[in-house]
This record gives sequence, structure tokens and C-alpha cells, in this order.
Amino acid sequence: MPISDSELQRLASLIKAGRAARGWQQEKLADETGVGARTIKRYEGAQQPRPDREHLIAIFRVLDLDRRELAAILGILSRDELELPPEPARILSARTRELLELLEDPDLPDEERDAYAEMLRARLRGRRQRGSGSSDAPRRDARGIG
Repeated sequence: MPISDSELQRLASLIKAGRAARGWQQEKLADETGVGARTIKRYEGAQQPRPDREHLIAIFRVLDLDRRELAAILGILSRDELELPPEPARILSARTRELLELLEDPDLPDEERDAYAEMLRARLRGRRQRGSGSSDAPRRDARGIG
């Protein structure tokens, strides 16, 4: 079953943090869990929308991560049912907030809305690949204006 982008990001963050806390490379985590290094990389890059439950159980066990988090990520139980604190609020850049507001504008023509939506998707893909919220690339308007 696929999980949401926000849950993929949460999963990626937990695995990266758990691995970093041990000072392990992805290959070491792969060796310890029996999960392939390429699969570990996809999990940490939030690029595995249909995660394998057994893989995640092995990863969480080896990294000694709270398995209640796994149940919440997979949608088995809610954070409230598991008595977990709410997820931290996501911090969006001013440019991303601006794009979201534009997408919500009912007067925006469909063609422009599609262009802004694609720009937002590209920003989010870039953020996942870089692992941060900043961009060094020049910003361009969705209509191609500088």
C-alpha cells in the first residue's frame, strides 16, 4: 500500500537520523538488516512509495527506532491511538508558501495553475534530492519571466 509524501519524508528522516546516530553508512545498515543498500538509499531519499513492511521492521529493530512511529507511518494506527506527540510543523520557504497561495487562487487560469504546480513539484523533488530546504539555483517565474 502506498504511503503519503509526508509519511515518506517522515520515514526517510527517521531512518537517516537512526543511522547517523550510530555513525553507519548505508552499506552498514544494509548488512545489519539484510535489506539491499539501494533499497536503503530509496527509503532515505523518500523514493519508495510502497515500502516493504518486513524491510521496515528490520530497519527499525536494528536502529532501535520507536516501532509505534512505523505503525503511524504505515497507517495502521493514528499517532493519537499510539499516544505519540504530534509531528513537528513543516517549515516552508516564503517562495513555496507563495506558490501554494497561487495554486489556491480560484481566478488563476488552468494553464498558469499547471505551470505553478509543476514548479512546486520540481522544488520539492530538488529538496528531496539535496536533503535541504534551500536552493542555490536561480528562481524563475512559471511563465518563464526571470
